[in-house]
Amino acid sequence: MIVCSQCGAIKKEVNHWFLAWTDKGRRRFCFMRMDDDPEMANEEGVQTLCGQWCLHQAVQKYTDSAEKSRDDLRRPSPEVLRSTAGLS
Repeated sequence: MIVCSQCGAIKKEVNHWFLAWTDKGRRRFCFMRMDDDPEMANEEGVQTLCGQWCLHQAVQKYTDSAEKSRDDLRRPSPEVLRSTAGLS
């Protein structure tokens, strides 16, 4: 049984499902139609998504987390802020 990673819908005979995964080495969100490689739905780290709305939600979560990670990398740590506070 295949279940949507976003909304919990169960896959039926005819649906327009997508597979999505994160290529962390390249910081990339990847997706494709499930019809292209249905066996990939069983691989670890692959999300099954029941349609465009759930795919959009998965992309939104990815971009939100990517933006947060990027902001965290740009923001100096509290230790750096304390050590440079008196260097005006």
